Amino acid sequence: AYYPTYKYDIPATQAQSLVSLGGAARKKLPYVYLGNIGFSDNSTLCEKCGNVLVWRRGYQVKVAGVEKGLCSKCGSPSPIKY
Repeated sequence: AYYPTYKYDIPATQAQSLVSLGGAARKKLPYVYLGNIGFSDNSTLCEKCGNVLVWRRGYQVKVAGVEKGLCSKCGSPSPIKY
């Protein structure tokens, strides 16, 4: 998300705009998450079963549902190799 710093005085991007655009992107792309908006849940979910693969909140990140490159719940291949 853009926010003004130093000599820029253009208004910051509204969080609701990012949330709306993120929802639109998720309709076409399987792994979308928003950056620089700490209040939003930006977890990466398994495309097949919805299990949380990577949990994100602000700057905290935890690989939660991936084992040997597979979703720990349904066994689907994951793009996260952990």
